[in-house]
Amino acid sequence: MTSPTRSSSLSLHKCGRSAIPADDDPRPGTRAGAARLGKRRHMKAIVCTRYGPPDVLRLQEVAKPVLGDDGVLVKVRAATVTAGDCEVRRFDIGALFWLPLRLYIGIRRPTRVRVFGQELAGEVESVGKNVKGFREGDQVFGFTVGAEAATFVT
Repeated sequence: MTSPTRSSSLSLHKCGRSAIPADDDPRPGTRAGAARLGKRRHMKAIVCTRYGPPDVLRLQEVAKPVLGDDGVLVKVRAATVTAGDCEVRRFDIGALFWLPLRLYIGIRRPTRVRVFGQELAGEVESVGKNVKGFREGDQVFGFTVGAEAATFVT
């Protein structure tokens, strides 16, 4: 296992060999990278539409994350939803944190955090031009704050 890479909220580790040849550069600005990035601008995600039981979750098309120069775009193959995610979905939060979290997440419905999940496993779809150590096709696992119940994360 290699040392992780960290973006603003994503920590990734490699877990296998790259699925593409070394001479096929997937970075933005190259022909291979441009072809991969231009394929889809939307993705599917399980979105929390309001506070409540599991039936408030909906499969929706949402904007695909934008890849920055220091980012790694991961196609999610598997993700977890933790007990903490379920507590936020139900808004079953202790009195000490109730008001601050309600203000942060959303007063009547979730507005800031709408896609839950903590851990993920997937495949690198593309990498930013400043990223070293990851290539398109790398099998990775990691964690972030939200968005694993989606097709892609950055």
